Amino acid sequence: MLDPLRFTFSALNRHHYPDFRKEILSSERIQRLLIKKDVAASDTLFPISEANRILNGMQASMSRSVLRFAGWFLHIFLSRIFPRGVFVGEANLAKVEELSRKGAVVYLPTHKSYFDFILVTFACYANHIQAPFIAAGDNFRIPFIGWLAKKLGAFFIRRKLEGTSQLYKALLAEYVTQILEGGCNLEFFIEGARSRSGRITYPKFGLLSRVVEAALDGKAGDIYLVPVGISFEKLLDTGYPREVCQTHFQPARTLTPNSQSPHFSSFWEFQRSTKLSSG
Repeated sequence: MLDPLRFTFSALNRHHYPDFRKEILSSERIQRLLIKKDVAASDTLFPISEANRILNGMQASMSRSVLRFAGWFLHIFLSRIFPRGVFVGEANLAKVEELSRKGAVVYLPTHKSYFDFILVTFACYANHIQAPFIAAGDNFRIPFIGWLAKKLGAFFIRRKLEGTSQLYKALLAEYVTQILEGGCNLEFFIEGARSRSGRITYPKFGLLSRVVEAALDGKAGDIYLVPVGISFEKLLDTGYPREVCQTHFQPARTLTPNSQSPHFSSFWEFQRSTKLSSG
């Protein structure tokens, strides 16, 4: 029990994680979409209350205290889930640490499991690198899990922007820009969604185009793209074999108090099988 505590309090956790709300709302991109005094609302102008409502649901609220607690918990949890350990290339980490001192780092990990959300953050925290802001699907905005994810750097976005307002798209673009201009690190899954089979899927370029836009604007300084490959000895989310055997595939659904999530069920199946194989 002393090792996790020793690890938690020896990890440097002095990085600053700004809120960015003031900078976002005062930016030219957002100001031209907001209603001014004596101007009626329209399809192209929005009240400030709508911008605040969208930001409340979207933006992260990083907490160094919660991050430190998560570091302690993950040290215990991951050692039990992965008894052989989590292996990260030391030379690559040293290079990332060097890059993070020069500018913003954008991590582009592969996405095979729900564990991917925490592994990059844990690796950064354990090696005294600033934890990234993480783009996450808004289907994770569920009680407690959503709150915890935000405290660990997740910001929630809709998987598809078709049908969203011009204000939503502008707020998302400006949020990504402010993260990079603030010298903070960013993480998003280049495949867009979790691979159901464990294979690497075709990339999506939505958020990447926002990063390129910020780089071309010149205000963000140097931005370093870091591809991250995450692999497992066995596929963690075991629902895929059942899905391909079904005549009609049922898409993932949001966890509700009266329903059982197939994703959480597959996670516990994996944990149970891990205990059996290691025991």
